[in-house]
Amino acid sequence: MRALLLALSLGVSAAASAQTYVDPVNGIDKVGGGSSTAPFKTLTFAVTQVPAAGPATFYLRPGAYSPSSGEVWPISLPDACTVESDPALAVQGARLAQFQTTPINQTLFEIRPRGAGNVTLRNLRITGNMVQGVHVAPRATATVCVLLVEDCLIAQQNCVEVDHNVTLQAPMLLTVRRCRLTGVVSCINVHAGATSRASVNLHVERSTLVDGIVGNVVLDAAAQSTIRATIRASYLRSPVRFGVLAASASGGVVSTRIEHCLLYDIGNRVIGGGITNGAIFDQLATGGVAPTHRIVNSVFLKNKTDAALGTGANYSWGNNLVQQANLGTLGGNKVGVQTYADRGGNDFHLAPTSLGIDGGLAADTTLGDDYDAEPRLSVHAGKAPDLGPDELFLGATFSNDAARPGDTYTLRTSWGPSVPFALFLGTARVPQSFGPGGIHLAGSIFGLGLAGVCGATGIGEVNLPVPNDPKLVGLEFYWQAVGTTPPFLGANAKRTLVVQ
Repeated sequence: MRALLLALSLGVSAAASAQTYVDPVNGIDKVGGGSSTAPFKTLTFAVTQVPAAGPATFYLRPGAYSPSSGEVWPISLPDACTVESDPALAVQGARLAQFQTTPINQTLFEIRPRGAGNVTLRNLRITGNMVQGVHVAPRATATVCVLLVEDCLIAQQNCVEVDHNVTLQAPMLLTVRRCRLTGVVSCINVHAGATSRASVNLHVERSTLVDGIVGNVVLDAAAQSTIRATIRASYLRSPVRFGVLAASASGGVVSTRIEHCLLYDIGNRVIGGGITNGAIFDQLATGGVAPTHRIVNSVFLKNKTDAALGTGANYSWGNNLVQQANLGTLGGNKVGVQTYADRGGNDFHLAPTSLGIDGGLAADTTLGDDYDAEPRLSVHAGKAPDLGPDELFLGATFSNDAARPGDTYTLRTSWGPSVPFALFLGTARVPQSFGPGGIHLAGSIFGLGLAGVCGATGIGEVNLPVPNDPKLVGLEFYWQAVGTTPPFLGANAKRTLVVQ
């Protein structure tokens, strides 16, 4: 089945040769437009100029896509299409195409394929307070529906919501990769089988899921439907109620694999009382089937409840760091508190003194990269994988979210307790692939930029003023431990910081 989904995905990508350009600043909505030299003004108009079944590729120029620029919600996407910030202008993660919505009872992107659906959303920023940022509701039978959400920032009531109520011979596949989702209600909400059998495979990789009154990830299976979820190298934070909520009714089956994740600060700490909370929580209605969970190489920290039913036969544990004492003897789990670069500032890179370093099992590591796309298992990363999303590399610099021109940005590095360090800056311009008009602090190293001494946990930090240049798209910086010999870079001591 996986080979079938991949083949279909590759087939649609290869066929999607019709490139349509949209520019909210300089474009004009008129029939016959859409080229790179005569772009449309709105995506709302652009989608009406291609077949409803696709395939189509929409390259979005930088700017604000909003009602004031002419966008009308919801935007119904073709069955097979790609929507992304123009890759010629935007480095990965820059998200220069920004959808700015208003708090109304609507959806931004509506995906309702009648045939084989294959939609990719890439490198977009979608903010506001709409009911659904991305809504998927397959209408066809005996076909495949594939949705990839990659390198996006989405902040809505429900960031990505799936309503799958039709029987498909192949399961729907939803992949969320390298995204930041902030949901008022939920970050990812999957409903399967309200009226009939259905099947959904969910993959979440190297993403941050924040908030949600219902939960970060909601998996709701009914009517003998099946939801399989794999969440890897990701951060889940929800001070409201749930990290992962697995709900079953009328024979619905839910299974999860949670690998190299951090589940942090989850559970309502204010209302309490009869409201149930948990980093992982099972909810069974009439005819519900107990969900199954495999949880490996992960970290649970500061949650009201790590797993309300975690000692049951439907839970399988492997080498996790937990705080709930009754889970400390299961499957190689350990009870303890992970040490991070700056937990209070939401910087969850590992400190050199952390308990989680080399604490995982390689056999339970199925994703080769950590949250920062660095190799999980290498000669530089230790003898065993580290627990949680981050793999510690001595000398690596840390960057959380994107910096902004004119702000002072805190940079962190890890060398060891009391080790002096230095940050070097350079002079070369940005290569064309990195975007026009940017600054590339690399190339010829001309001198010492900032310096300091690592603290007791091995973390050093300095503050770097980001140049106040609206055309700036990225910075590169290099660290070295003072006293080491050239080359200055060392192992993994270089990082690129996206400026937004």
